[in-house]
Amino acid sequence: MNIESLHLFVDVARTGSFAKAAAVHRLDPSVASRRISKLERDLGFRLFQRTTRTIALTEVGTEFFSRIEPHLIAIHEAQQAARDLVAQPIGVLRVTASTSFGYEILSPLLPEFLASAPRLRVELMLTDRRINLIEEGIDVAIRLGELPDSEFVATKIMPITFRLYGREKWSDASGVPEQLECVTYTGAAEAVRLRSPVGSIHDVKVNSRLAVSNALAMKRCVTMGVAPGLLPNWLVKSELADGTLVDLFPGYDYRSEPDRAAWFVYPTRLYVPSKVRAFIEFVTKRLSP
Repeated sequence: MNIESLHLFVDVARTGSFAKAAAVHRLDPSVASRRISKLERDLGFRLFQRTTRTIALTEVGTEFFSRIEPHLIAIHEAQQAARDLVAQPIGVLRVTASTSFGYEILSPLLPEFLASAPRLRVELMLTDRRINLIEEGIDVAIRLGELPDSEFVATKIMPITFRLYGREKWSDASGVPEQLECVTYTGAAEAVRLRSPVGSIHDVKVNSRLAVSNALAMKRCVTMGVAPGLLPNWLVKSELADGTLVDLFPGYDYRSEPDRAAWFVYPTRLYVPSKVRAFIEFVTKRLSP
């Protein structure tokens, strides 16, 4: 029984697609389908129910998947550990991140990372477009927000919190206002939900005369005094340190999803090249709380 066919089976089961699994393994989808068919003949039972549009694990396929996946991960980790004894990260590492996060957080880390991996070349693609990792040949992406789609592996880097920041402290002794003039993101909601330290919720109506589509531009407008803005904690560290910006409502925070964070996203955990693991380990060490 070919171990590569078992890896392919696990990726097809995880993604629910021959095409996506084939792309990970750099195979034509028809070749991937034939390999799975041969694996089924070797095993003596059907792993998938197939139609022209869908694919799903059979009952026995589900059982086989649950038992074989941990062993494949263990085998791969043993192989990788052995390779790491003699190998350094090498080749080209293609990374993508949002424009703001890449400029503010990731770029300053790259000189030290490159010094630690002298045989590695990094291509950093900064875009606010949610690109297809497989189609564009990306090794690892950094995504912000809620947990990314489960077709890829996602590893949390750090939590993200939002707060309302401005140039001057909120001086209203009555507490959180019912409405507030703010710089907002394009398409943002018309109200900001603040959660107090004791868990009470305050909805603040947002009056916005300026909406922008980029976090760096939004921060610039807030620091210039246009109006306060709702910004992530990672974006305003230096401004808070030098007093350019202040937290309007200390202790209050804002959540729009159940688990906002920065995530590494990459195609599969069964074969993670040393260059990707080196990058993930380096950035995690620098950014994790």
